Amino acid sequence: MAMHAELVAAFEALPGVTLRLAEPVAHHSALRIGGEVEAWVLALDDDGVKAVVAALRAAGVKLRPHQPLGDHYAREEGLSGAMLRLGPAFGELQLEGDTLVVGAAVPMAQLGVVAQREGLIDWAPARAWPGTLGGWLQCADPAALGGLVRSVRALVGRSIKDRPPEAAASFGAKAVILGAVLEARHGRALPCAPLAPGSLFAVDDDMRRAMRHSRLPGLRLRHIRLADEEAGVVVNLGAGSSRDLDLVIRLVKERLLRDHGLEVEPRLQPLGLPPKNTPAHRVDPP
Repeated sequence: MAMHAELVAAFEALPGVTLRLAEPVAHHSALRIGGEVEAWVLALDDDGVKAVVAALRAAGVKLRPHQPLGDHYAREEGLSGAMLRLGPAFGELQLEGDTLVVGAAVPMAQLGVVAQREGLIDWAPARAWPGTLGGWLQCADPAALGGLVRSVRALVGRSIKDRPPEAAASFGAKAVILGAVLEARHGRALPCAPLAPGSLFAVDDDMRRAMRHSRLPGLRLRHIRLADEEAGVVVNLGAGSSRDLDLVIRLVKERLLRDHGLEVEPRLQPLGLPPKNTPAHRVDPP
């Protein structure tokens, strides 16, 4: 993959920024699936994030905010643009009065453990979610979480802004979520938890029954299997590819339509497009 020489030169002059070219997306996704992204960038703090975004914009390179263990994958042909990873400064969690100030890189499991240890709100559903706060906020509507999110902090355009949860939806895809202020003593449990990474569909009780009736839980194709307990959750058996995942998605859609007349669209989508001059992805028959 070719990367802009001016971008490489710009990153060499940025303190606290790490650049890797042709980095496998599979190394950074919950599904462990995906080819190489043209550039993978680690920014250690606010200034680093601003500098990286400015350098990418100046070079005309597409930015893809990257939440570790998030719900994303790339096709084996690779991914154009640059993925931005947030460093240690965004992995801090502090209890301040009746609020939790949490960086976007804080694992949800850690948040749940701290909340339980301090006798705070019950974040038990979050402890089982294998992702970070940033990925969690990207999956869930902050305004729909029962007042648990007081504000969301993000790089929007050229400046870092703190906005109430109802305004977070207007950030847009190019915004980089950096953290949030959460209610610590709300008096009740987390009202809902986003779907775990790898969930093919938004599954309700009717969908669970339909999938069980169609004998989909535990289904295996090549190196991808559907979980036995969590309906619609994908399990990579160790050598899974995006082609394998495409086959599973197609089979699930066809079987639900055949057996129940259900037309479903997967919520699990590949990231963007491969670099230019890369052969198109083809789905083989199972």
